[in-house]
Amino acid sequence: MTPARLKTPSVKKPKGQYHHGNLAEALIDAAAGVLEAQGVEALTLREAARRAGVSQTAPYRHFKNKQALLAAVAADGFRMLLEELNAAALPWDDDPAEAVTAIGSAYIRFAVEQPERFRLMFGRDILERRLYGEITNATEEISSRIGNILNNPALGLGIWSAMHGLSWLLIEDVADLGGGRGVIPGRAEIVLRALASGLENA
Repeated sequence: MTPARLKTPSVKKPKGQYHHGNLAEALIDAAAGVLEAQGVEALTLREAARRAGVSQTAPYRHFKNKQALLAAVAADGFRMLLEELNAAALPWDDDPAEAVTAIGSAYIRFAVEQPERFRLMFGRDILERRLYGEITNATEEISSRIGNILNNPALGLGIWSAMHGLSWLLIEDVADLGGGRGVIPGRAEIVLRALASGLENA
């Protein structure tokens, strides 16, 4: 059986100063740049505006406060993540265990390559997540997609919990599977494949 081989996820790059086009998207990209470089504490509407090259009042056309901007950055991250998970699973339609392994590898790679965005997406900095349907729907969709592949929703939730926990251990430097942060180590795929195969056959 051929192991899942994944390309590095496409990561949005800052677009530089805003001159025309979609202001909201430019501000989200700018905010994501601040987030990864300096952390959530440094991310403000003013700093996002400065990076995007617009006036300090411009962000308020789209985001009423910092929380709204954080939610938009998180929602954008979930869209990116779900695209990566879909692409990873696509070659394995006839092999559920490999599909789940590929999804898990893509999930972990996203986390280690964008740790600050990952923390924002799943952490507590967005205070009232229930107000932002795109975020809550995305988390449910991740679990349901795995469950659908295995034809077992409870198993999908269990495997998602495991791969999320492994991601968190890696970005917090609690676990070291070798190979460095920027690359998914081969041992991570071994762990995921064993988990998917074992639970599927349980």
